[in-house]
Amino acid sequence: MYNRQPNGFQDYSNLRPTIRMEKSDSKYIDDKLKYVRETVIPALADRIKELQTDDHLKFNKTHRIIKDNSFLKVMITNVTRSSKMQERWLGPFIIKGYTSNGSYILEDLTGSLLSRDIPTQQIRLIQSGSKRTPNELKEKHFEVQAIVNHRGTPGNYEYYVHWVGYDDQKKYNTWQTVDTFDSMKPIQDYWAR
Repeated sequence: MYNRQPNGFQDYSNLRPTIRMEKSDSKYIDDKLKYVRETVIPALADRIKELQTDDHLKFNKTHRIIKDNSFLKVMITNVTRSSKMQERWLGPFIIKGYTSNGSYILEDLTGSLLSRDIPTQQIRLIQSGSKRTPNELKEKHFEVQAIVNHRGTPGNYEYYVHWVGYDDQKKYNTWQTVDTFDSMKPIQDYWAR
């Protein structure tokens, strides 16, 4: 059966099976258990921690980690989604903190904390908070007339901005990152067209 050589045509009814009985050596078993407890298990634990650290470093290189919790608005993946008709993202939520294991502590717009911590791969940034004081905004505040173009990858876009009152586009238009905008309205208008 299953590519095994068949038995020959012999009469095995007269053969008596041999029963092998060995006494177990308790000292030998204790030595093996001690070796596993003192050597194998700590070595496995060290290797697991090493691999987890490497995985976290690789993840941090390829994903945008938001450690600055200055009232950033985010959406989270709907992990209970059961059909295409249900929304993919839930929110908005505000980042309240960052845990030591790499997850986010979020609160909803009413101020109550979410019941679970959210891992990085389930978060999408939708609006960054402003850390600038009102005096700083008055000093270096320019009004956006329109966003003309964009470049970069999702989550790291730069926008080519045309400013109100500066008509020479070649001279005054500039590339701006998302965090330099006082409002997300110009960016939303740009993507809406």
